[in-house]
Amino acid sequence: KQPLSVPLAQSVAAEFRSPASASGRLAWDFFRHGASHIAGGWDHALFVAALVLALPGFWRVLALVSVFTLAHTVTLTLAVLGFVHVRASVVEPLIAASIVAAAALSVFFPAKPLLGARLGVAFGFGLFHGLGFAGGLVAAMQGFAPSAMAAAIGGFSVGVELGHQLVVLPLLGAMSLLRHWLPARVPFAVRGGGALICTAGLWLLVTTLR
Repeated sequence: KQPLSVPLAQSVAAEFRSPASASGRLAWDFFRHGASHIAGGWDHALFVAALVLALPGFWRVLALVSVFTLAHTVTLTLAVLGFVHVRASVVEPLIAASIVAAAALSVFFPAKPLLGARLGVAFGFGLFHGLGFAGGLVAAMQGFAPSAMAAAIGGFSVGVELGHQLVVLPLLGAMSLLRHWLPARVPFAVRGGGALICTAGLWLLVTTLR
């Protein structure tokens, strides 16, 4: 499986290029592809989970997720428009490294939110996650009119965010309960979760560098 691409069936892509396709249908179809990409592309989900693991409070998590969304939407759009192109052999290891970097914050600082550092990691590495999202979209959007391209990018981005929220909200809820009932266990849980995610990121990094 190639986790950093969003393959679209040729028949579907051809339909999207048809002038008869409505923007709403485009947005819906790409929304589904964005959500399914996160469901199958666990590398992006691990990155988000690592970032929010140690963050207490809904608003801090919202700020972090918003910064990540901004970053990957910028590079996704630039890549689809043809302004940016980076080889998958470069993007994939950087995405794996982003998981390690985000998880390391929880491993080494389990009792400190370090919101500023997490925002920096979310934005900086989020730019490369956007290039990863663009992998299967560039070919699929060839020949799109500007309005169709905007609908497709918008739908895909919303689908990606829905996938992220399906990771973030349960994790935020679980950590909130732990902070309420067993506050002394929170650093242990944060460090343990960070170590597991960091290990997964290192494994992915090794496999992408082969």
